[in-house]
Amino acid sequence: MTAPGGSGLSSAERVFGEVAESVLDQVGRDRVFVAAATTNRQALKRKVAEGLALCRASGRTPQNTFVYAVIYDSNGNFLLFRKNTKGYFFKGKALSTSGQDLHGGDNWTLPGGGLDEVKKIAKRGKITRAVILAGAKREFREETGFELAGLNLPARAGCWQDRGCVYTAGYFQAEQRLSAIRVSATQRLDAGRRAAQAVASGNIRQSSDIRAYPNCENAPLDNELSDGVETWNVKDCWSEIEPWKQNKHINWFANILEHLKNTVIRT
Repeated sequence: MTAPGGSGLSSAERVFGEVAESVLDQVGRDRVFVAAATTNRQALKRKVAEGLALCRASGRTPQNTFVYAVIYDSNGNFLLFRKNTKGYFFKGKALSTSGQDLHGGDNWTLPGGGLDEVKKIAKRGKITRAVILAGAKREFREETGFELAGLNLPARAGCWQDRGCVYTAGYFQAEQRLSAIRVSATQRLDAGRRAAQAVASGNIRQSSDIRAYPNCENAPLDNELSDGVETWNVKDCWSEIEPWKQNKHINWFANILEHLKNTVIRT
């Protein structure tokens, strides 16, 4: 599942910061993310407060929280995916023989969606690094069929607040395993493509039958991504990525990858 697009904002209206083990600060009545290790914490809090003021002025609060997974190596290479135009099966939902239009279809994307884990910790009002990474691993598994949990990859968490939404990202450092993850994810997404074709043709009638269908046993739970997984370099390809900031369907991905370029692979 992909978040609704946000508009391009000034630095006073958005913030992307590193999330440490302890959680973040509270500004007024709204809990927001701030970089726990930032050298200028007060300035960062002021920017967040300004963004929250805009949320309240428009009648919205940052209750929508999303999470994405970035698989990368220390040279700046990362896995980039392509969104299907339509999806034919989704976890916990009825099959769609005619296909469901997907937000941001036929655009570059990162695996991700709603941070469901936030519901489990809402009473405490805390979103920790561990929660973000767990959500990113879950979304990667649901959308690609590949399980990151058992690999014990070094990982970091980041966050970005844009008006009515909070975006988070788990960054998983794969190094020499990056290529193997790409190959395995591609194979599983290819199985998802075959399952989608079978749903569209009526050969698969129930979600429970998808993985029992020939050559579909490794299909992901959600039919959102195509099987065209690519490896990009965030530094070499930045001139192609930066214009995404002007595209309402994918602008938050540019911010997530800018954090990869400027912070994650530099420290």
